[in-house]
Amino acid sequence: MKLKNSSWYLNLSVSLILVLLLAGSQKLQAQQYGFTGFYNSLHRLSLPVDTRSLKKLTGHTCDNSFFYYYFDKNYFTLDNLKVIGKFEVRNCKFVIYNFSLLGEGEGFHENVYLVNAFSEGGNYLDNIIISGRLGGEGGADIFSGKITETEFLMKIKEEYYESSTGLNYEVGIEKEESYTFNFQTRKFEMIKEAYVCKKLNFNLFYKQIKNAFQDSDRKIIGGDYALKIKPLLYCNPLSTKNVDKYRDIVHYLDKSGAPYGAINILKAITEKYPEKRESWLNLGDAQWATEDYSEAKKSYQKYFYIIKEQNGEVDEIPGYIYERMEE
Repeated sequence: MKLKNSSWYLNLSVSLILVLLLAGSQKLQAQQYGFTGFYNSLHRLSLPVDTRSLKKLTGHTCDNSFFYYYFDKNYFTLDNLKVIGKFEVRNCKFVIYNFSLLGEGEGFHENVYLVNAFSEGGNYLDNIIISGRLGGEGGADIFSGKITETEFLMKIKEEYYESSTGLNYEVGIEKEESYTFNFQTRKFEMIKEAYVCKKLNFNLFYKQIKNAFQDSDRKIIGGDYALKIKPLLYCNPLSTKNVDKYRDIVHYLDKSGAPYGAINILKAITEKYPEKRESWLNLGDAQWATEDYSEAKKSYQKYFYIIKEQNGEVDEIPGYIYERMEE
């Protein structure tokens, strides 16, 4: 009986060793078989793919040999990396991944879907977030999307948080983006950017940013309000009725250390009213503040040209402009 039990135990041990060796061999093979073997093992997806249905698909875990996502590794950790499936367009290979994103110390744990593009030979080309929630201190972007044979359609909702109380509030920006894959440059390129305007009221925005400026709340102007400038212009195009208020907003942004928001407005003003020389001067100053010196000099040159055309006095030109033009 002891001999029989010993034989059974020996056979079981050998079997377990073989299983472990086989599993180790498969893992080693998985790491060595390269892109072709990796890609051929994936589930083929039929287009279009709606990201809302991706959670219904089953993926398999994989290593990061063919996964590229660049976050600060000291701040974010990736967990449960899975491949959902693959699809092809014009001999370019695409792989959809799902992973969990853990914000250390930030209290969020999010699932994200991402598309990687690869050449026929398996060389990594580019990636794009198509679904999930990416957040950090003070806010988050919520992505949802759909993939067709020609476009990557996404809808993004931006949320921000009141850090002092921990209560959520919405900035009120929703954006719809469409991307296509450029087969010449081998990169995803935006082909459409549109904002949902139902929540963005110009007069209310103007009143709020004016009050914040009067209360010397520079931080919220340079943060939350500056983020609204592009959708504000999209939903409330520049006109004779609102241009003076837009100029006020430029002043609030400039004095609050938010030159990027001011640049967006000033570009719209100089495009619609190119003869307004002060706007060109302000645009140059804002561009200089962002260290975009070449564009700033172009704006200053336009400012010089308009003064000359309007027979203005050279003495009107601030001295610092000459110094900047010589740099």
